[in-house]
Amino acid sequence: MEGSGKMVVTAVGVNSQTGIIMTLLGAAKDVVEEERKAAKREGLLLKKKLITFTCIFSE
Repeated sequence: MEGSGKMVVTAVGVNSQTGIIMTLLGAAKDVVEEERKAAKREGLLLKKKLITFTCIFSE
C-alpha cells in the first residue's frame, strides 16, 4: 500500500500534545514532592511534641 499526504504543523514543543502531557506530569511531580516535604515537616513536628511529652511525664 502506498500513498501520499500533506500535514500542517500547528504546535511544537511544549505547545504540542506531548509537550502539554509532559508539562502536566512535571507539575504533578512537583506537587507530590511538596506534599512529601510537608508530610516530613509534620512528622518532625510530631516527633518533637512526643519527645517533649515524654520528658514532661518522665520527670
